[in-house]
Amino acid sequence: MDELSSFSAVQTVDIEGNPARFGQTFRAELTDGGITAAELVIDRYQDPRRIIATEASAVISVDELEGPFHEIPSDTTDPVYRAVLICIGASWESVGFSPAVLLLARDIQPGDKEAINAIPVVGYSMTLDLTAVPDSALAARNPELAKGFSQLLDQGVTEIPAELWIDDQFHVVRYAHTVDNDGVAIAMEWTLDDFDVPFDIRLPDPSQIRPG
Repeated sequence: MDELSSFSAVQTVDIEGNPARFGQTFRAELTDGGITAAELVIDRYQDPRRIIATEASAVISVDELEGPFHEIPSDTTDPVYRAVLICIGASWESVGFSPAVLLLARDIQPGDKEAINAIPVVGYSMTLDLTAVPDSALAARNPELAKGFSQLLDQGVTEIPAELWIDDQFHVVRYAHTVDNDGVAIAMEWTLDDFDVPFDIRLPDPSQIRPG
C-alpha cells in the first residue's frame, strides 16, 4: 500500500452500557515519509468533535467542529477518549495495517468472498495475541498502538477476536474487533475507502490549543 497518496476511513465504536454510538471519519495526508497530518471527526452523543493529529500530538476541539482545541492526555481514563487514542494509533498504521495486524494474529481462518462498497474482498477471522506486542515490530513502528495493547495486557486481556477484510490488492478494506476495557465492551470497526483521493488538512493555530 506504499503507493497510496491519501485515504479515508470511517470507524464506528459501540460502547456497551452506553446507548450512544459515535462514528468517526479519519483522513490522512501521506508523503513518501509517511503520514504528515490526519484529521478525525467524531460524532459523540450527537455532538460533533474534530481531532487533528500529527506525528507529535493529538488535539480535540471542544466547540463542535471549530476551536478551541484541547490536548487529549495519553493517560486519560475516559473510555471513549481511550478508544479514540487507540484508534488514532491504529488508523495511523492503516497504510501498512495488514503487516501490523498479521504480526499479532494467529488462528487465521479465511472466509467467503463478498463485496464491501462494491469492492470484492475476502473476510478473515483471527485472534490477536497481545502477548506478542512487546516482541513485535509494532512497538517500534507504532508505540502508541503498542502502548494501548500493553494497557489491555495489564488488565489481563491477552487475546482479542478480530475480523479483517482484504481486497485482491492486499488493501485492508474493513477491520473490526471487540475489547473489554475495565469491564466495558468496546466494539470497533474501521472501513477504509477513497484511496488516492487528495484533500487538504488545516492544522489549528497553536494559540487555540489548551492543555488537556
